[in-house]
Amino acid sequence: MVNGWRSSLMISLPTDGRELIYAKNRGDPEEFWPALLEKAYAKLRGNYEALDGGKTQDAIVDMTGSISETIDLTEKSNIPDNLYDLVWKSYQMNSLMGASIHVPYKGNNIQLLRLRNPWGKSEWTGDWSDQISFLDVLRIFDEIQLCHLQPDSLTSEIANDEGKQNWEEKVYHDAWIRGLTAGGCGNPPDEVTRRFELDPGVYAIIPSTFKAHAEAKFMLRLYTEKPAVSGLLEEVDNNELQRTMKPLDPVKDLFMKRATEDGHIYAKELKIFLREMSASEFGEPILFSLEAARSLVTLMDVSFL
Repeated sequence: MVNGWRSSLMISLPTDGRELIYAKNRGDPEEFWPALLEKAYAKLRGNYEALDGGKTQDAIVDMTGSISETIDLTEKSNIPDNLYDLVWKSYQMNSLMGASIHVPYKGNNIQLLRLRNPWGKSEWTGDWSDQISFLDVLRIFDEIQLCHLQPDSLTSEIANDEGKQNWEEKVYHDAWIRGLTAGGCGNPPDEVTRRFELDPGVYAIIPSTFKAHAEAKFMLRLYTEKPAVSGLLEEVDNNELQRTMKPLDPVKDLFMKRATEDGHIYAKELKIFLREMSASEFGEPILFSLEAARSLVTLMDVSFL
């Protein structure tokens, strides 16, 4: 209804005279939203032929704005041992991919994946019926495609309903400028999306073109499992950054300030460390005498054992 008038919208969809040719629900022929979405996507890409083939991850990125990650399985000897754990973790982070479960079988846990065939034709006829073992996935397929959804109200609602976790996202828009930031890179082009497992700390990310003086705009997106403090280097207030970042281990931090490079500490420095540590941990310093500090060093000196 528009201003009290009933309006109609006519949209033509490709059929063979009886039923839809492309996207359709075989169980419910009266459901048309997949065909309507497919037509809109075909107009975006130019025609229906442009939708034939391709990679699932490309369509998901277009539909959701997610970031995609590809894991190459062609070199079977180079497949990381923790790949199943990575896939399971991505499932817990609400990434679009097959759901993975552990199924007890004859006293053992079998790693399985439940896959959907986007072509709607044929299905897996091997072991485990409509599921496939992870070892068969590694043997048969050439790559695994993961699409990590950006957090928004919809994905947050889905994550809450399914007991999953959202990624934490940071987005930066910038540009490579000739003579200023377009310095190029001495290494060959690398993947657009990379995964890193890093210890907590301070890191610098430097987006780079491959060829020097190549100007272009870029967007940098960071997905982390936990909230991370980040900012542009030229805009970061170092004092503010230090205030917002807590030491990884306050006691160890104090100890290394007084210890030698190889981790040894002498009585005089131990006395100062104990005073600083007690003030930090208990709110007031405990004053150890130099003699007490010497006794502690002697007690812990393994050379006397």
